[in-house]
Parts: sequence; structure tokens; C-alpha cells
Amino acid sequence: MTIPINPGGADWEARINYDRMREERLAKVQAATAKHGVDGLLLFKPENSRYAVGAIGMHLAWWICEYACVPQSGTPTFYPTGGDAPRNIAHCPYLKDHIVPSRNLEEIGPARKEMAVLQIRDMIEVIKKAGFAGKKIGVDMMNFPMMEALQKADVTLVDAETIMLEARMVKTEDEIVLLKHAAAINDAGLYHAIYKLDKPGLREWDVHAEYMYIMRKHGCDVPNDGMRGISASGERVNPYCRTVGGTDKIIRPGELMVIDSHMSFMGYHVDYTRTFMTSGRPTQEMIDVNKRNLEYLYAGIEKVKPGNTTADVAIAWDEGMPKDWSRFTLDFGHGIGATGHEAPWVTEASKESPVEFVPGMAMAFETYIPGGPAVASRIEENLVVTETGYEIISLCPHDPKLYGDYDIPMRT
Repeated sequence: MTIPINPGGADWEARINYDRMREERLAKVQAATAKHGVDGLLLFKPENSRYAVGAIGMHLAWWICEYACVPQSGTPTFYPTGGDAPRNIAHCPYLKDHIVPSRNLEEIGPARKEMAVLQIRDMIEVIKKAGFAGKKIGVDMMNFPMMEALQKADVTLVDAETIMLEARMVKTEDEIVLLKHAAAINDAGLYHAIYKLDKPGLREWDVHAEYMYIMRKHGCDVPNDGMRGISASGERVNPYCRTVGGTDKIIRPGELMVIDSHMSFMGYHVDYTRTFMTSGRPTQEMIDVNKRNLEYLYAGIEKVKPGNTTADVAIAWDEGMPKDWSRFTLDFGHGIGATGHEAPWVTEASKESPVEFVPGMAMAFETYIPGGPAVASRIEENLVVTETGYEIISLCPHDPKLYGDYDIPMRT
């Protein structure tokens, strides 16, 4: 069955099945937990909690007030704040009676230690009630009082983030459809900024505000890095100025502009970048630098197919992968999904620690080539690994003024 890229439901065709997706995600998490011989996971990072239990409260990344406990098998327990718990109880029947108000793990004074001790004790007890010893526990994030509480609990700690990344790395069919829908929203925002809006006289942050508005109007998320972008023009493209939201710099005729747009829909993140002319005709140097970068980017992307590894991409980009890491995040590959930056990675370390490409992985690939003053090219594509190679899902067109009729291989 092919699932259409429609996020809403319909009575006349089968679309995204959110119940199936929640069940499949939890099954992947618990299979990875069992594989590592862990009794259960304590998940405090919002993307991991949401992924495992299929529920959110306020979904805040900067406050440890919402989390989950996932035993190796059975129903996980979700801990939203008391202010959010009634909604979760009413709307998340699949969690049954496994919704419990959270404690604030960011208190100060004596309560800071006390809350950590009580919360860790209760979560380990949930794992024991599920039929496990509760002696080998995975944790993805903690503050100092939580670390002390876990040490006093006499448990063996393992890195739950590794387990979660392993579970999240290969997407289900429903997850891929959500990523494609997120990419469609990103296409809309970028296209509006590049081909409908961007012109001299506007400021970088005016452009940023407008394409964020378009994406929010199409339903993109807000919390937990749900919408974010980098807008840089003129002299700010070289050296590359990655100021989130742009600056008050006025865009001038004949300048290059870079927009790196990162957003999510239903918790699924995409992240891709375009370089384009703001007005007028590009110089030959601008054209040469951008064509060279597009060819360089795809020299790496074309290595993506089952059986190959992240090392194959890193080697193809060898000139951009110096051993001193001085170009880290300039020539770069990373997974996309529950966050905008996750495993698998393509970095200098990939040459020694490669990860094999598997159908269902979703990734971003990005490269940067500078030229003279105010000249550079930053391009980023998103793709899904298929049985035969890859499918590009970042479909906003590249600026024909810079790239002409360059034939971009959308899938292999």
C-alpha cells in the first residue's frame, strides 16, 4: 500500500495511521531496549518521551517537567505536568491508566534533591511492576540531583540516548509520510521567500518572519525547535553568519542570500538550505562557486545506497573533512526525524566508525564553498534512503540564475 501525503484523515482512503505509528515506534524502542539487556528507560528529553509514549504536555526542551518511563515490555508511563495531565487522560486512551502528574525536577533548595529522589524511585518501581528487576536502567538526560538519586538507587546506568537513536534511525512508512509532508511545508515557506518575497529594501529578519509565517500557517510545530531558520545576505554569506532569525541588515541589489530553514510537523523535522540571488544578475564567480558546490554536494549524496556507508560520503567529501574538525557542520550529514540533527552522522569520524545505509533512513546532507568577499554557496538537501538508492524530499527549486539547467538526480 502507498500512503498518500495527507496528514488529515479521510473515510474514503487509507492515510497516515497514527495508532499504527505509535505502536510501531514503541515496538522499536522496546526491541532496542531488550537487545541491550536493559530493564527499562527513563526518558527526560522531550523528543524521546514523545516518540516512545505518543503524548505531549507543554513539550518544553528547557525544563525537566515532562518525561516517560518505558519498561522493556508493556505499557509505558507518561508524566506530564499536573496542568496537562487531565487533557492527556482524556485524549490518550492507549496509555490507559499510565498517566501520572510529574514532579518539577528543576526546584531549588532542599526540594531539588527530594524531588529527584522521589521521582527516580517511583519510575524504577514502574519498571519493577512491569516484571523486571529494575537494576539496569537507561537514562537519556539528567541534572546533578537526578544523577545523585540514581547513584543511591543502586542501579547500573546505561546510555538511553544510544538506544533511542538506534530505535529512531530507520523510519516506518507513516513516519516517512510525515517527513514528506513537513518537507512540503518547508518548500512552501522557502519558495515564498525566494521567488515571491525577497527583494532589496527588506531586512534579513523581515524575510525570516515571512517564511516562518507561511510555514506556521501550514501547521508546522512551534515547541522543541519546531520552527527555526538562518537568513544571511551579502557579506554575511562569507564568512557564513549563522544567526538564527537573521539580522537587521538590509538586503541590497545583486547580493547572494542563504536561507537555512529548519521546521517540524507532528514532531518530524526537516532541515534544508538554498542559496539564491536577491535581484539582478549574478557574477560569473557566483555562478561558478554555486555550481561547484552543487556538484560537490551530490558527489557525496550519490554514494547513498544500501550496502554503502557514511564513510563513503565522508571520503567523497574528503577535502571538506579535515582531521582538525575545522569545517565541522560546513560539510556535514545528519539524520532527520524526531529532531533535526540525529544519527546517522557524516563527519570526519565516519571514516573510522561508519554506519551502513538502510532503507527507511532519513537524512540531510549539506556543503559550503566560499569564494571571494560576499560570495559563497550553502546548499542542503533532505532525502530518504530507498531499496535502490535515495529519494530527495527537499523540492524547493534551486535558483536558475545560479545553477542554470543543471540536472539534479532526484532519486536513484
